[in-house]
Amino acid sequence: MIIPKEVLKKFDEMYRELVLADEKDHEIWFEYVFLSWQWWLCIALTIIPWILWWKFRKKESTNRLILGAFYIMTISLILDSFGTELGFWDYRYEPVPFLPSFLPWDLSFLQCSFFFLYK
Repeated sequence: MIIPKEVLKKFDEMYRELVLADEKDHEIWFEYVFLSWQWWLCIALTIIPWILWWKFRKKESTNRLILGAFYIMTISLILDSFGTELGFWDYRYEPVPFLPSFLPWDLSFLQCSFFFLYK
């Protein structure tokens, strides 16, 4: 199937606009978000729950809990990526600007909350 040239031009123009918007987003993130107290809170929400889990976990059920955590991580990353990509929500203070989801929630806080509730 051959794509008409005017359609290709529109795709190229749209792609250039997306690249410019991403560059602007990264500039704003680096100037206003990086190393702010909100950024440090995001980093703390990523690291501290895992440290607490490591300290208070039941050692005999570690493998089962980690398997459950990976399941929760996968589901939360997929749903969060769809939600941010479709514009249902947006994160202003994210630890890494080029990922579409909120990593402290998707990869740490949600799983460790599950661990402590399950325990």
